Amino acid sequence: MDVLLIAAHASLTLLSTRSMAVRTRSNMMLLFLCVLHSSAVFSRAAAGCGSSRFTPRMTFKEDGFSRHHLLGGYNSRVELLLGPTNGTVYVGCNGKLLLVDFQAPKKSEEVTWGHNVTVLLKNENTNSLFVCGTSGSQICCSMETLGNCSKHYDAKGIAPFSVNERAPSLFVGGELYSTATLPVRKRIGIRRHGGIQIWPAHNKTEQRYVSIVLSGPRAHKLEDRVYAFLVEKNSDSHPDASLWIPRVTQVCRMDLGGSKNILQQSWTSHLTARLSCGIHEKRVYFTELLDVAVLHSEAWNESRVYALFTNDWNMSAVCVYTMGNIDKVFMSSTFKGHSEEIPTPRPGTCVNDSKMLPDIVLNMVKEQLEMNDWVQPVGDGDALIISSHRYTHIEVDRVKGSGLQVHTVLLLGLEDGRIHKVLEQTGIPFIMAELQLFQPGARLLNMLLQSSRKKLYVSSNTEVLEVDLDSCMNYGNECELCVQARDPYCGWDPESMLCTAASSHTIQDVEHGSYTACRTGGHSEQYSRLENPPLPPDTDLPVTYVRCPMLSAHAEYSWYRGDTRQPCVYTEGDCLLLIEAMDQGQDGPYMCKATEAGYERMIAVYQPKTWSKATCSARSHSGILCALLLIVLLL
Repeated sequence: MDVLLIAAHASLTLLSTRSMAVRTRSNMMLLFLCVLHSSAVFSRAAAGCGSSRFTPRMTFKEDGFSRHHLLGGYNSRVELLLGPTNGTVYVGCNGKLLLVDFQAPKKSEEVTWGHNVTVLLKNENTNSLFVCGTSGSQICCSMETLGNCSKHYDAKGIAPFSVNERAPSLFVGGELYSTATLPVRKRIGIRRHGGIQIWPAHNKTEQRYVSIVLSGPRAHKLEDRVYAFLVEKNSDSHPDASLWIPRVTQVCRMDLGGSKNILQQSWTSHLTARLSCGIHEKRVYFTELLDVAVLHSEAWNESRVYALFTNDWNMSAVCVYTMGNIDKVFMSSTFKGHSEEIPTPRPGTCVNDSKMLPDIVLNMVKEQLEMNDWVQPVGDGDALIISSHRYTHIEVDRVKGSGLQVHTVLLLGLEDGRIHKVLEQTGIPFIMAELQLFQPGARLLNMLLQSSRKKLYVSSNTEVLEVDLDSCMNYGNECELCVQARDPYCGWDPESMLCTAASSHTIQDVEHGSYTACRTGGHSEQYSRLENPPLPPDTDLPVTYVRCPMLSAHAEYSWYRGDTRQPCVYTEGDCLLLIEAMDQGQDGPYMCKATEAGYERMIAVYQPKTWSKATCSARSHSGILCALLLIVLLL
């Protein structure tokens, strides 16, 4: 192996000193392939091939989506909010506010606000834009028109002091719930502004809030709660202890605060519980919560919380909880550190007038009650996804496919701007596709889903994109390929003969991805690919290798010459066949076939016309002779 690498290095050195006239493309490629072939640098595992639910089945380098470039240099934070009409998005970044119109780009608006936007919300009661920002000082205001503050608010406890602080907030019935840090006495927690203001009690540990959501509406408004998801600094200093503890907290919407003596203008319903995420059997847990997406259901207790975690090894996990399970822990678990009888009403219960609660209840809540039980994920209590990919953002969509069946799709974003479309099928994830949205060097900063239009808005530090989730043409121009994608957004239209947005008359098999769906139910063979695609034109160039594009990473690829099967040399996105003995006895045709889930199809056929007299036979003296021969050729 060392001799081979030295020979290859010598070849490259000679190339750098020779004129461009002798640096022919064929010889350069032959050198590269011989080194790859002899040293076995690339293997099937390295190429990411093979059927695996942890590998994206297909990869698309998208450049056809609508883009809006963010001027003004590098952005460390980009806030996104759905706009007033379809195809419009509010964007806050770099001291500017924008209303981007992806359907009519010339109608997009941009104003300089002078503050770095940290909060961007819609007040449903007033139908106005609520914006907060920081520029040495904090400011919050309502905007009827972009950039014009019609009403100012006290920003204390609403607007973060730093553009780097994440402080999610939420409007519920005209009241604002916020989580920004108040540096004085480290008062961290949920605050309510508007109506009766409620502030948190003093906190003892550092907290970082990730998301805040409404648990409801429930049958009775009195029972509605607000949940906040956060990570808390672990007070355990043991070297093996996790740095962060993931938690969910609750407060009641109707909480009026305590009596004049205990918890006045502070929450009387505040409880906290730990989130469990990992693999119980192996005692592997993920503790750093990064992002949360909620998939609401008609019944509040069936609404699902999809939580994205990471760990010290930069792995990712997604755990799924239900609102009902969270509520059950808060309402039935014993309290950590309390062995005495639980008073009535139970601490954390939503009541008509919290100011009238007994002192014994208020004093218990004042201790910042934590539940003994952890909130466990649905199903078997393990993570839905554990991946070596380091995901940073999550959105979840409910998709109605052909036959009106509803499917769940996770949209997982990586920091470099890639998006994974993941099908959740009976608790088993299947990565349908990877979308590569940005140029190298860009960072994904935010994601926002508009489920009704099947659009995903993605922002980097330089631009905002509108991604069509039901863009299906890239899956292929055959029914079988469209069906094997298992993408509930997509289906095969037998009339237009296209893979297109799913409807009641398109062909799908999201559950299994079986190509036989194209040949049953009265569908004719016209949806099948021709068994023998036309041969490409003969080439007069010396042939040293042939290339087969790997469209699906879950397929098995093989080269055939007649009935003889020959293995691939895998590179990034290609299955190559090295033709080592280039003589008339090795004439073609050479055929590349892909097999996936029982469906075999032809990918490429090559019929060389002439052959190079130079030979690189691995049957002689492995790849060393090949590399030495290349040196002579390049001279």
